[in-house]
Amino acid sequence: MNTLELAVRPGDDIPISSIELWCIHGDCDYHWLITYTHPSGNTTSVSREKNVSIKWIKDIPREKAIATISFPVTYWCPDLRTLASHTWNSFEQRDYKCTDFVYFLLWEYKRREFIQDAEDQMQSLLRRMAAVQEELSAFYVPGHLEQFQAPLSKVQSDLKVGVLIFSPLKDRVLLVKRSERDSHGNIWECPGGGIEQNDKSIVQGAVRECREETQLHISAFIDVVHENWLKGDRQVRKFIFIADVHESKEPEQMLTKVVLNPAEHQQFQWAKRTEIENMDEAMFFPKQKGIILDAFAFLGTPGW
Repeated sequence: MNTLELAVRPGDDIPISSIELWCIHGDCDYHWLITYTHPSGNTTSVSREKNVSIKWIKDIPREKAIATISFPVTYWCPDLRTLASHTWNSFEQRDYKCTDFVYFLLWEYKRREFIQDAEDQMQSLLRRMAAVQEELSAFYVPGHLEQFQAPLSKVQSDLKVGVLIFSPLKDRVLLVKRSERDSHGNIWECPGGGIEQNDKSIVQGAVRECREETQLHISAFIDVVHENWLKGDRQVRKFIFIADVHESKEPEQMLTKVVLNPAEHQQFQWAKRTEIENMDEAMFFPKQKGIILDAFAFLGTPGW
């Protein structure tokens, strides 16, 4: 994605055929932006966060959007240059986060009749935006895993979590490759990490680690595998959960929705069981190859 340099001459104006509100993954987890589609099919998006300048980005892949809300444009909708000028003049000096920014800007578009709102979407827009975030934050924990919902009295530095995420058909599992500069660099593993101060429970820590490392949102926990090892004179405990994610509701797009944190991981793959069997044990974080293959067997899917 590249920053768009706006037209400097009237002849370079970029017409717009539709305006949509997109929710994508971002530093604030749920990042809202306005996306303009041009007659050519290309897109330009605008958003901002608190204390950050307005950003124009071109051609964000549509599959990166978690949710979309469409606003038909009027037949005389102005070009992007006109909208850009209005945006800069009205909002550049204000201290808005992305949610506030897109909400107020869309209201201004409605007032100026840049967009149609026959269904009166704007009246319920904040509620709809909140509903998207609430849905993606909700997850189910079955009875046999309830112990992992227990509140944590204090952070335990030797307590780790991991998440095994399978494709909708359960024939592939998500693997991530550690950064070259990280400890155990270039090793394949499942997403995960250590429990942190703000984690209310072990499952909350797993949800957070999954979101931070892959930008996928856990919808349900299925089962867990326990792993223990010695680190010096301390016992380290790790709980690796088999889990479903909200993104699996869109099977055709799920495999493309992974967004890595480059500081931690450099690559991901959706691997079949046979592919994992053919990988050397040394390519994995210790013991994880066997744990992953056991998970395939538990789910009862061939994974050919």
